[in-house]
Amino acid sequence: MIRCMNILFLAPPGLDIYKDVIKELECKGCCVDYVSSSDVPKNPFMPIFNNRYNEENVSAFEKSCTDYWREKLFSQAYLKKYDIFLTINGLMVCPFLFQHLKARNPNVKCKLFLYDKIEYACRVDRYFSYYDAIFSFDLDDAARYNLRFLPIYWVPISKPKTKKYDIFGMASYSLHKKDRALLFRQIRKISKNVNMTSHIK
Repeated sequence: MIRCMNILFLAPPGLDIYKDVIKELECKGCCVDYVSSSDVPKNPFMPIFNNRYNEENVSAFEKSCTDYWREKLFSQAYLKKYDIFLTINGLMVCPFLFQHLKARNPNVKCKLFLYDKIEYACRVDRYFSYYDAIFSFDLDDAARYNLRFLPIYWVPISKPKTKKYDIFGMASYSLHKKDRALLFRQIRKISKNVNMTSHIK
């Protein structure tokens, strides 16, 4: 009997994107243990509200992150040997996590997919050496950091394809993404001028 490949999957819960990944992995016969990155103690590298970080709060984060993963990986549900550690954005990792996974299974493969830019989003490059493969949605980051380029995926649906809008845009807005709102306003203005319907969220 072929053993189920065990995957530890760390990803943000936003928009339920992780559910599509889990579904596809399970369709391929994998056993997936999902961990929400929002459950891990706050990461000072994240740019929310233009936070500034120093060595003191970076050390505090690594300690609380280590404590979190030590408790998680020694709980009954996570005692297994993992074949793959897969993370989206990799915001909530620490050296202990990788070292412990490799201690349980020296052949574990660690893979990272980035759907934020490295420089302003999270500075995850400080942990790049722990991964076997790193993918980025951003062509510039892929070239700059010698990563594999992989656009953000989409999931085909079987619903009737009736067009409601000619142009649809959805994105987050925050202090460090003001240009995004400006771009969407320009798109809406142009769409009106050429008699196209648009919905910007």
